[in-house]
Amino acid sequence: MDAQIDLNTLLQKGYITDELELERAFILENKLRLLVKNQPEYIESRKKIRQIIKEYEQNNWSKNAVIDE
Repeated sequence: MDAQIDLNTLLQKGYITDELELERAFILENKLRLLVKNQPEYIESRKKIRQIIKEYEQNNWSKNAVIDE
């Protein structure tokens, strides 16, 4: 039930604002990946979540970012 509420909220909002929401979107996308096999009505929702994740990554992650270890 909680996942359904998060899914609807994210889809209505249409964008991710921070890393916490990004992690939640990854979790939702993985759950949808499993659900799509038995419930094809979630295909469009999964596509939208993946697009929202991609847009966040393009806007907030640099390809040339230096990673310190």
